[in-house]
Amino acid sequence: MALEELSRYRISGKIGEGAMGVVYRAFDPLLERVVAVKTIKLDFSPSEEDEFERRFFREAKSAARLSHPNIVTVFDAGKFEDVAYIAMEFLEGRDLRQLMNKKEHLPVARIVEIVASVADGLAYAHEHGVVHRDIKPANIMVLDKGGVKIADFGIAQIQTGTRTMGDMIVGTSKYMSPEHIMGLPVDGRTDIFSLGVVLYQLLTGVTPFEGETVTTIMYRVIHEAAAAPSLVAGDIPAGFEYILSKALAKKPENRYQTAAEFAGDLRGYEALATTPRLPWLVGGIGDPTPNPAAEDPVFSAETVRMATPAPAAPIAVRVTPAEAFPGAVPQGESASGREPVRARSGVFRLIFASLGILLLIGASVFLAVREKSPDDKSAASARAAAGTTVPKAAPEPVPVAGTATLSLAVSPWGEVFVDGESKGVSPPMLSLEVPAGKHNIEIRNDGASNYSTDVELKDGEVKRLKYKF
Repeated sequence: MALEELSRYRISGKIGEGAMGVVYRAFDPLLERVVAVKTIKLDFSPSEEDEFERRFFREAKSAARLSHPNIVTVFDAGKFEDVAYIAMEFLEGRDLRQLMNKKEHLPVARIVEIVASVADGLAYAHEHGVVHRDIKPANIMVLDKGGVKIADFGIAQIQTGTRTMGDMIVGTSKYMSPEHIMGLPVDGRTDIFSLGVVLYQLLTGVTPFEGETVTTIMYRVIHEAAAAPSLVAGDIPAGFEYILSKALAKKPENRYQTAAEFAGDLRGYEALATTPRLPWLVGGIGDPTPNPAAEDPVFSAETVRMATPAPAAPIAVRVTPAEAFPGAVPQGESASGREPVRARSGVFRLIFASLGILLLIGASVFLAVREKSPDDKSAASARAAAGTTVPKAAPEPVPVAGTATLSLAVSPWGEVFVDGESKGVSPPMLSLEVPAGKHNIEIRNDGASNYSTDVELKDGEVKRLKYKF
């Protein structure tokens, strides 16, 4: 049965439907105007209800305080029976995603106008302490009369149900900033990164971080440089290479610090034609001929390493190609690149001779210790009586236990703790190297019960750990 009323609003039709709920066209009899009413699925456990309502009304109030030509105005928010809703101004137009789906090639001037207008709205919101957190084409409205407005301020922040959180990550992962994916604190610069992704897509026709799975996309957002726009589309003005390299920088401190600065460079892109892009270790765009040995600007190889295949039976783990590690030698080749060294007939004779020598040395040491002369003992006693300190033997080295690898498959995401110490968020972290032995592994996801297990790992073992919240 179609919804006819929602609180005081009279529903006249459905505008669209997304992962979080349905957007309706409705009439407000109190103020006698047409509005858009966005409903939100309440997909959470009863214990989360109070937290949801607190966050929902807090974010709705923050959005309602924003009054800017480039931001959709929020009129009302509430909860009716089992549905939460936000009433906002009704707009004649379509979102930027629909515009892109029609494969319309926008002129550069129009792209600048759209993205700079969004940056203007973000600058105003950030000045008032509001971060959007979900900038993407579906949340950018392009009006029939030419204007541009940002929709859904605060919506991404109020999701608490496990299904809605998973849907949000699936739908927006390619637009999320590295710090947002890793669950770190975010500010206005996370919106700048997301808007940089939108700009890249408008100019080239593709997003800078593509992948067949959410995990692959997240990994590339954090670890990999975006391809130089000139390699994707040859007719992009040179000034955008500098702008995108700064907007897509992996670390927030290397990006535009304000959306107003971003908008200013967009409108003056022609003057930036001769400005060199930021180098990859600082900026977010790779060179046409990148250096494969460049240091990863986000993760150190000492903290996170991809799992390598074990010599045992095949295990479903994600493997980093050998060529990604400088100096790596493909299996079956020597370091010089020549044919594998084959056994020769003299090898066995050399092995047996070496074993014989080792046996003789061991026997000599044993006899020397066993048949220590009384004179030696007397000398030692004399030295002790004379007050001479006999040096203590150095302690034997403790044998190294070795290392093992945890192959991680966490859905939709979780922070991984090993023996109480945080090791990072998975995804994007796909594997983790730990000392061999017994460990307690805990995976935490906000809004869901923590997962904990004890594992015992042998040296060189690769163990797959899979969990879905």
